[in-house]
Amino acid sequence: MPKAKKKSQKKKKPVAVKPGLNPKHELFCQFYVKNSELFGNATLSYAEAYAYSLDELSRAKPMDAEGKPTDDSEYQKQYNVCSVEGHRLLRSPKIQDRLTKLLNEMLKDDVVDRELVKVILQDHKPEAKVAAIREYNKLKARITEKVEHSGNISISNVLDQLEHGPAPKGQAVAPQPSVHDKK
Repeated sequence: MPKAKKKSQKKKKPVAVKPGLNPKHELFCQFYVKNSELFGNATLSYAEAYAYSLDELSRAKPMDAEGKPTDDSEYQKQYNVCSVEGHRLLRSPKIQDRLTKLLNEMLKDDVVDRELVKVILQDHKPEAKVAAIREYNKLKARITEKVEHSGNISISNVLDQLEHGPAPKGQAVAPQPSVHDKK
């Protein structure tokens, strides 16, 4: 019986890695960040980018002669592949950098302003979205808070307020002896 030939053990030249992402990785990032139905879903973003037609696959599990399932459905098998691969991509530094860049592009003032208009015009509860926009505006220093004070600020007044809390609105703060005053 003839022996199988061994493949030669030649070293392969390393493939030159281009800077940036390959087209499917870029598609994954675009779906993950910019698609409202897939936003933040690595599994479904991977499925779209790599052309897995999950909706067309059978969800029925194969059965044995006794009617017991023998394996996962074709849908579940492919979904699991997309899940593992999508989350593997999320751990890639290049993917993370691209996702961060895309998210930062989306959080520009004109985009936030456009979203705020949508919030104002919609009828359902937008509390979380409004709070996020308010926080974004604070971070970008687009809104400043007005702070009123009497003009008389001394270290003993500040220490008193820290100890006793601020005076009710409209009332003057009477200096009170504190533990910080010298006797």
